[in-house]
Amino acid sequence: MKFLIIAIVMAISLPTAAADLDTTTREAKQGIVSSQVELAKHYIRDSDFKRAMFWLAEAKRQGNPDAQTLIGYMYHTGAGMEPNLKLAQVWYVKAANQGHKEALEMLNILNRTYNTGAMILKPKD
Repeated sequence: MKFLIIAIVMAISLPTAAADLDTTTREAKQGIVSSQVELAKHYIRDSDFKRAMFWLAEAKRQGNPDAQTLIGYMYHTGAGMEPNLKLAQVWYVKAANQGHKEALEMLNILNRTYNTGAMILKPKD
């Protein structure tokens, strides 16, 4: 499990240059979901979990599965909060239902490790 969590954190991406961070922040404020997720990743790397969750919440409102997975990860690991496996499962399921592979992997880890019995729901047509 540690390996997969480390892999997810590593996949969060490399540090952002100051100029790039300014651009990303401006775009995130304009509602560009990919920039909101990237800005959240930046704050996760810096252990500023309150700001990370703010930007993830903005991106999840647009149904972004990357944001949903990262929210699940934060609840799963207790990043900036008490761990909450039930909420982690909820967010992983939302992302997995959109085909997000990392979310599905994390659900499988929850099931194997904690026997949560999480089920992937079929999206409504």
